[in-house]
Amino acid sequence: MVNFKPTLWKTIISLVGGFLIDIYLSSIVKIECLLAEGGSCPQSLWYEHIFNPVPLIMFVVTTVLIYLIWSFIQKKL
Repeated sequence: MVNFKPTLWKTIISLVGGFLIDIYLSSIVKIECLLAEGGSCPQSLWYEHIFNPVPLIMFVVTTVLIYLIWSFIQKKL
């Protein structure tokens, strides 16, 4: 049986990891935009980024994946 019981550390690491991966993927998208547009990519404001559904979905998916992987690792130990 997989250990899906939430713990403080599992939750904190999942949220921080999801946030960091979201920031990393956003920077990759920004670099691609700068390369494609020749350096004239419009800068988005923080509230435009937060309410954009794509980064929000990436954050939720990566947080859930980190939580599930940690749960599977706990099962093996």
